[in-house]
Amino acid sequence: MFLLRRPSSQQITRFLDGSRALPLSYQSEGLTRAGADGFRVDEQIVPVGSGAAAFARAVTALTEWRHFELGWVQLCRVLDSTGEAGGPTFGFAYGTLTNHAESGEELFEISFDRHSGEVSYRIRAVSRPRATLARLAVRRAIDAR
Repeated sequence: MFLLRRPSSQQITRFLDGSRALPLSYQSEGLTRAGADGFRVDEQIVPVGSGAAAFARAVTALTEWRHFELGWVQLCRVLDSTGEAGGPTFGFAYGTLTNHAESGEELFEISFDRHSGEVSYRIRAVSRPRATLARLAVRRAIDAR
């Protein structure tokens, strides 16, 4: 949804309530694992620390949704989680609903390499534009290259 100004808390509540029963905006879950024809894959992996304590802090930040503390993002549907309790990875993927400008999934994952001690944060987005404004923005970005 594209708005010219921030919606009221009542508008946000109505939008979220109306979104709960919506289907995903694409055919099958698992795009962040397998990808799909017609979807763009963007992935970034960055080191965020070293050692078990850094891994624990990063997992806590992810579980507390700190990466979504942007003031304008609301998450609707978590689809999948990665890793196991005490394991070297932890994360989750969410999928877009039919009222989203994009179609696809995004994965957020923390990894701990026990050999090197490096802790890394991975974001993997598999998406394509749905809304007209999103498609125009992508076309303009491609043309600018």
